[in-house]
Amino acid sequence: FEIKDEVLVKYVGKSDKEINIPEGIVEIGMGAFSGCIPLEKIDIPSTVIKIAGFAFENCINLKEIDIPESVVEIGMGAFSGCSSLEKINIPPTVTKIAEFAFKNCQNLKEINLSEGITKIESNTFEMCMALEKISIPSNITEISMFSFAFCKNLKEVQLQEGITEIGLRAFCGCSSLEKINIPSTVTQISGTIFEGCKNLREIILPSTIEATIGYAGYPILKFKIDKTNTKSATIKNTRLCLIIFIIFIIVAIFFFTLLCVK
Repeated sequence: FEIKDEVLVKYVGKSDKEINIPEGIVEIGMGAFSGCIPLEKIDIPSTVIKIAGFAFENCINLKEIDIPESVVEIGMGAFSGCSSLEKINIPPTVTKIAEFAFKNCQNLKEINLSEGITKIESNTFEMCMALEKISIPSNITEISMFSFAFCKNLKEVQLQEGITEIGLRAFCGCSSLEKINIPSTVTQISGTIFEGCKNLREIILPSTIEATIGYAGYPILKFKIDKTNTKSATIKNTRLCLIIFIIFIIVAIFFFTLLCVK
């Protein structure tokens, strides 16, 4: 190991499948284990407070990692591209998970989120192809853009009361998602949030919220829920809606042209 001021700056080994980080390390530095192909398991001591950006990026054979309760921050892209990782437990001490932290972890099936996190940053779990279910705890108030984009096998999303904002294309490309219930605390939904969710048939919205569901940025379906009731809106495939919209425009132009000729 290359260590400086209690920071593990770089792992200099080549073929270790299991690594025990020594006690006393407080930070795993940026890119410290990046591209460490043979690595399958790593033991992080309870002295570590921060896992810096891209620390384990593209460790494609990393299958097992336990994050100790001493950790408070997981940096940008820290585990991105760890395509063999199947499960991750985020301890309650973690208060921040940065952007792209688990992007492209294609075999990640189970995520247990920390009670200390209040925001899921952009692209955090993008392209986690094996993920089928996610429960967002009530302490999280914001899901940022592309947070769960292209999680193609994601079938169930449980959103708890407490969340107030869902960002741009947060669930775009989640082609297995069929139904979602938006809790009553949500005050803002960005356009194209469900773009590419070709099997999504039902969105249950709370009262006093205005939402635009569109495809490729166009507000194909726009609806405002009655302020006294919570209603269920059944949404057809937005691609079909786009086709219908285009046909309508073409027909309108055709008849307008006929009128002008006469």
